Amino acid sequence: MNDKPLTDREKQFTVLPEEADPKNALAKANQAVIKALAEIKKTKHPH
Repeated sequence: MNDKPLTDREKQFTVLPEEADPKNALAKANQAVIKALAEIKKTKHPH
């Protein structure tokens, strides 16, 4: 991974633009995706 600043075009694709640390934003996005997938599984297969 490189630590140089994002270009304006790259910034368009960041999930949380207000997040100072891009790695932090990625981690948060990843957690959100995992959480969402868990919710989908729950609703598809209620026990």
